[in-house]
Amino acid sequence: MDRNWSHRSTIYKFCLVLLIIGIGPFLLGFSAPDWLFLRLYAKNGTVQERSFGLWEWCEGNTCHRNPSVGNEVVEDWFIVVVILQTVSLLVYIVSLSMAALQNFARIRWIRTLRVLKLRELLHRDSETPEDLGFVSGFLSFAGILLFTTMTADIVSQHAYYSWGFAMAFAGASIPVITGLLMCKAHTVAHIPPPPQAEPTVVHMLNPMDNQDRRPEAAMDRRRLDRQRNRRTDRHLQS
Repeated sequence: MDRNWSHRSTIYKFCLVLLIIGIGPFLLGFSAPDWLFLRLYAKNGTVQERSFGLWEWCEGNTCHRNPSVGNEVVEDWFIVVVILQTVSLLVYIVSLSMAALQNFARIRWIRTLRVLKLRELLHRDSETPEDLGFVSGFLSFAGILLFTTMTADIVSQHAYYSWGFAMAFAGASIPVITGLLMCKAHTVAHIPPPPQAEPTVVHMLNPMDNQDRRPEAAMDRRRLDRQRNRRTDRHLQS
């Protein structure tokens, strides 16, 4: 019970587990050499099949490093795609690390952290992990959108998107969806409210009541005085 995980809702737990699993297809799409599959027809009738991803392109059973890795001249849009996917992966890793610390680390350990900003980011009320997950998916989607836009003409002729592209799309969708749902289902540990003091009832005297009671008090005093006088007279006569 000393962890925030035990106080989370079912939807939040499901989304967090899905976010952790989502790093798998993200890494597969990030490293796969099969984003785009091309089938080229030579003049002699032979067919050449090629596929390429962010880091490698393959022809048959032989794969080669992409020109972007070797610092050769490539199209600028492809470099932007690689940068967006790389930054997205780094943000994804940071999001998972913070989510794991926030939910599975002991609350006492989090409170003992010397860096105040880190304690605030890992606090049970902080939505930073899910926000970073959403940003990661958004950056990845931006790279995927740029890739599909620049390769649309090739795909319409003799190419199609392969399994690596599908993995990248799934890896971008999961942090976006889970990030939104986790923000909606974000629940904190139930802290019982401090006991409230019982209200004290103060009786206010109405001035009109005092005025109404004054004649009665005067009559009582007169009666007492008469009784005292009678007792005094009887004592003197005796």
